[in-house]
Amino acid sequence: MRCSSDSASSDGSRRGSACRRSPFYLIGGLCFGNGGFIQLGDIGAFSHIASEIGVVLLLLLLGLEYTANELISGLRRSRMAGLLDLALNAVPGAAIALILGLGPIGAFVLAGVTYISSSRISRWPSTSRSSLRSWRA
Repeated sequence: MRCSSDSASSDGSRRGSACRRSPFYLIGGLCFGNGGFIQLGDIGAFSHIASEIGVVLLLLLLGLEYTANELISGLRRSRMAGLLDLALNAVPGAAIALILGLGPIGAFVLAGVTYISSSRISRWPSTSRSSLRSWRA
């Protein structure tokens, strides 16, 4: 199966990708680090700096795409949907962590992992490129 890249056609509409990137990220994560095939050594300092840079870049992208008024009105409009999304995606992860005896911090972390991986928010960067393309034009 050939994977085509996401791109905009001549009329501005997006064509879908023949295969998704998420499984490749998951396989890569399983292959490296503790328990993986390839040990990475001591990368703690790099991971800390890279995560801070990632947060700054994500906030930069949000700032380029939305104004403060758009963010606030969007939060007000979708408050109930967000709470339902949180309940359906985060609560099961927290419950499993508590059942496994991971404690409150482990429950918080696992709730965040299940929420972000099950939610539409994890796909935002791959779906928002068209708006950045129009910003550069």
